[in-house]
Amino acid sequence: MVDYERLKELKESFKALEDFKEENIKIKIVIEVLKAIGYSLDTFDFEPQVYDRNKVVDFIIRISKKEHLYVETKRGDYDLAEKDVVQILDYLSRGNIEWGLLTNGKSYVLLNRKIEPIDNRQGFYSDKIVLTINLFLNNEVKLIKYLSNEYIFDTKVTLFFKDIEQFKALRYPPVLR
Repeated sequence: MVDYERLKELKESFKALEDFKEENIKIKIVIEVLKAIGYSLDTFDFEPQVYDRNKVVDFIIRISKKEHLYVETKRGDYDLAEKDVVQILDYLSRGNIEWGLLTNGKSYVLLNRKIEPIDNRQGFYSDKIVLTINLFLNNEVKLIKYLSNEYIFDTKVTLFFKDIEQFKALRYPPVLR
């Protein structure tokens, strides 16, 4: 169950932040948002090595032995870019993990490594984006439930959005999208 009142409070907390450093965003906003949408803090593993000593994802949410959600956070005043999508997709691939979340505390980008693009064309990384949600847009905040443990892992409702993106990736060239 999503705590929308808590999300409203977190939006205000974000606006009140004076320092948008990545750690502040991660601790004060992102972790709290994830708790508000149903993840339990005791399943979080902070800065685990992904594939070598220098490559760490900000945190992993361990759902089961086989299912995890990788979460990569950026500064709060930073606009998420394609290079950030590439970074988390690299982590997902190396860890053989299906789901990843990229965020700056305001925008939340859900990715699925298993979406197959039509070819390895330039910019195919955007094909792997399942949902992008801006916590500050009232019409989008209701969609945040699709990032929850319940919707991704328990009921698997979010797979519907993955399937739509998979269809788009296979059917439509990037020019039409």
